Amino acid sequence: MSKKFSLPQLGLLLLLSFLGAFFVDFCRGLNRWSVLDRSWSPDPLRILLLALLIFPCFFCFWALYSWLTRKTFDLDYGRSLGRDLLTYLPMLAFLPAPLMLRHYLTVDDLRARLVLLGVGVLLAVLYLKAVHIGRWHGERKAWGGAVAAWWSKLSLKKRAALLFAAAVLVTNAGSLRLSSAGVAFSGDEPHYLLITHSLLHDGDFNLKNNYAARDYDAFMPPGILPLEAHVHDLPEKNAAYSFHSPGVSFLMLPFYAAGEALGRRGLILLLRLGMSLLGAAFVLQLYLFARREFQREGPALGLWAVACLSSPVFFYSLHIYPEMPVAFLSLWLFRLARHGESFTAGKLLLAGAALASFVWFHAIKYPLLLVPLFLYLVWSLVRRHGVRWRLAWLLAGSGFIGGLYLFFQKSLYGSLSFSTVSWQGPMSGAESLSFIKQVLGGIPFRFRWETLAGYFLDQKDGLLLYAPVFFFAFLGMVVMARRKARDLLLLIGLAAPYILVQAFLTQRTGYAPQARPLVSAVWALAIPLGWFLAHNTKKLFSSLFALAAVLSLAAVGLLLLQPAALYQETTQGATERGGALFLGLSNLHFQLSDFLPSYLKTADGGWKPNFIWPGLLLLFLLVYALWPGQGRPFRFGAHVALATAGAGVLFFWLALYPRDVLRNPVRMSIPGAGRVGFFNLSRAARPSDPPGRFLLLQDGRAYNFYFASGRPLEALQFEVGSDRGDYALKLALFDHAFHRGRTRRDFRTITYNSPPAYPWKRSFLYRVSIDLQKRSAVSTGENPYRFELRPVVR
Repeated sequence: MSKKFSLPQLGLLLLLSFLGAFFVDFCRGLNRWSVLDRSWSPDPLRILLLALLIFPCFFCFWALYSWLTRKTFDLDYGRSLGRDLLTYLPMLAFLPAPLMLRHYLTVDDLRARLVLLGVGVLLAVLYLKAVHIGRWHGERKAWGGAVAAWWSKLSLKKRAALLFAAAVLVTNAGSLRLSSAGVAFSGDEPHYLLITHSLLHDGDFNLKNNYAARDYDAFMPPGILPLEAHVHDLPEKNAAYSFHSPGVSFLMLPFYAAGEALGRRGLILLLRLGMSLLGAAFVLQLYLFARREFQREGPALGLWAVACLSSPVFFYSLHIYPEMPVAFLSLWLFRLARHGESFTAGKLLLAGAALASFVWFHAIKYPLLLVPLFLYLVWSLVRRHGVRWRLAWLLAGSGFIGGLYLFFQKSLYGSLSFSTVSWQGPMSGAESLSFIKQVLGGIPFRFRWETLAGYFLDQKDGLLLYAPVFFFAFLGMVVMARRKARDLLLLIGLAAPYILVQAFLTQRTGYAPQARPLVSAVWALAIPLGWFLAHNTKKLFSSLFALAAVLSLAAVGLLLLQPAALYQETTQGATERGGALFLGLSNLHFQLSDFLPSYLKTADGGWKPNFIWPGLLLLFLLVYALWPGQGRPFRFGAHVALATAGAGVLFFWLALYPRDVLRNPVRMSIPGAGRVGFFNLSRAARPSDPPGRFLLLQDGRAYNFYFASGRPLEALQFEVGSDRGDYALKLALFDHAFHRGRTRRDFRTITYNSPPAYPWKRSFLYRVSIDLQKRSAVSTGENPYRFELRPVVR
């Protein structure tokens, strides 16, 4: 035994067992803690007994896991034991857990923080085990070598089929999560689907009857307010035609027809399945391109994985928008021009039809992609492939589909203006000239460059903050500039007109997943990312890329847990800067969103992160360009230190302080209390006179009132009641329920003396909750319940 299990190892294992026992004993207090009593003293005897129970379980798991890695990688057992034991050192982050009681708000909040701490420590341990396995696999291929050998024997068609199926399965797992969270369709999605519904059931594009009959109830949540019609009315035809192009509506026809028999939820899942097929086809195109371009399987698989599992490709593979179909077609055409070898008449005809189909998805935006791709395709066919007179087939395909679109637009809308099928509607020559003048001279230049920066860095919809792997696309551009500058210039020439013109027009989107303006051209960023994967030799940046990939995957996971963060208003008039995802990663004392860029169209242009982050991005590029040599990979001890420090950072960031984030302060001057600030007021709690009084418009729910006073309160008085209805209510201060009762068409005054407070930013924070349940036939919305706070300061 001494040769395998040394005394220092057993001593460390015993220490780790005590750390686990200490944490378990601390968590037992959750059963009795409240804001009135949150004392805790460690019980040495109980911790000792728990440690003695944990130690043999820990020992057996440690010995068994080390034996399995020894057998798998043909290692020395003693070496395997010693290295694996170090992977548990992040458990040291359990030691400061009692400090959380100094920042106690409610027991539910504390429970959530303890879960976060436990999950953070577990992830740090798993990270260290993954580092071990990666290193041992590099030394001895083990099962990974067998998998690689099996994969290498597969034909390209079989690999493509497996990757396509894997992408469909992964994205539809996300679809199930969104559906279980009650997320249906939003933004422009229901309007695209209503065109599909009309085509299927009415055989026309006239949506006048469809909006009136609420046909969207087939796929929208029950009881929603009527949708605002997105149409141009044509009274002379007694018709209303959508101002959305019907391209994506056509694609959804077979899935809509098949899904109607499955009910609302089944229809939603099947429609998302249809979009996921396009997303899977897109990432498969990336894999095929990278495999041919770099002649290596590793970078191609890596590019497939990071594109498939990160935003925005993942979420636009589940939403009914035209961006993913256009991205797929664009990349297919680019591959055809770059790597195509034989060009039959049928292939050229299909390519021409695919190019012209862009106008069916948006007749104003997508010609900015269509024209550069068309020019590159023609040049490539003539100069590189010798296709000359056969270009007539390309032109025939484009002419037929393009002419069909013009016929559709003229016959329905009565105009050939390219602005017809858009919110602007058809414009005459004079109106077009006036519009162009407004675009050129009526928008401040600051809004233009901020819009472009926002596409990448805005905390609500910027690509890079939700998919940090794309930071490395810019490093890939550095690699391309050194190795193949012409290819970099080609990508810029193809994608830049589309992106820059949208930014010049200050086009932002709301209520759609992040980075929508970039999705159609995201392949032009993914390709440089592939160049980074294929040619980077700098170990430090490889490690940073691995971290960025993990963060990108984590962002997708967090967005699936908090799907409302996918849909945030960024258009004209929006004033809230904080991105919902980053507010969720904040705490009561630290708001992460204050340190992130926000490029809203506001008169205030002095938001400092808007200037700092672009500078940091440029510095990142400069450091990469100047970084000398390859560098050495981190030793395992450095990984242990980083993982343990990371668990500690997570403790102080997400576990030490309450998870509540206080926003939107409303200052009120209350007699006897002075200035009091209220936070996070519900829209269903309408402020009224005198200050401190609120009219509650909904029953069957709890209201939480956060307010801060510059001085501690001597007492809190509450006036509650209604002159119309009977209600049962529960009042709580933090998590202490101090009153349960009923009001019967009357008003009552309740007093709580010496209420506990939470010290916060040189003030005293209070949280009062009222749970309101109706007990009579009365409309609370028409006859609000009155709730009045009367703080009394010392």
